[in-house]
Amino acid sequence: HHHPEAPVTPQQPAASPAGTTRRRVVKTGAHLAWSTPVILAASSLPAHGVAASGGVVTMAAGAPSTTRPNDTIRVSCVISNLGTEAPASMDAVVRLTPLVGEIGASDLVSNNTEYEFISQSVGPDRVVTAIFRKLDPQIAPSAPKTLQFSFQSIADPTSTLRKGTINVLPSVPQPGTGTPGSNDYE
Repeated sequence: HHHPEAPVTPQQPAASPAGTTRRRVVKTGAHLAWSTPVILAASSLPAHGVAASGGVVTMAAGAPSTTRPNDTIRVSCVISNLGTEAPASMDAVVRLTPLVGEIGASDLVSNNTEYEFISQSVGPDRVVTAIFRKLDPQIAPSAPKTLQFSFQSIADPTSTLRKGTINVLPSVPQPGTGTPGSNDYE
């Protein structure tokens, strides 16, 4: 019998997301599973990347390439859409991990007009995370758009070396997916 105190609490799905979600869908009706984002978010089942119109958004970043005039590292990274439709929006999340030397304190700079610099933060591990937003039009399938940006790299004073990794993750609204590209810089 249906008990009024039986609704699923937000903490429950973490314990057994798949089972909880299935039971809840049966209780509340299948149509709600598609109109209520919370149910989709709580599910541990992988999203299949299907957009509202039935298309698939699958973004992928290639390995970033770099050039270094003096202390500036210029990065170029091709972002492709391997799906069947353009995303509603896309952010390129850039992570710079310095292994030798430091990343300069100044903000990263977008070097092409299609991407806008949004924000930047530095973690306790000195990893710099920056977000570049793709301006409209968005990246259509088989029409890749290159993200270009630059950052300051400060060499280690003792060894005069610099080295680290660059990771670029295309981030799109769920259930779309993004695959990162990464490479070293020095």
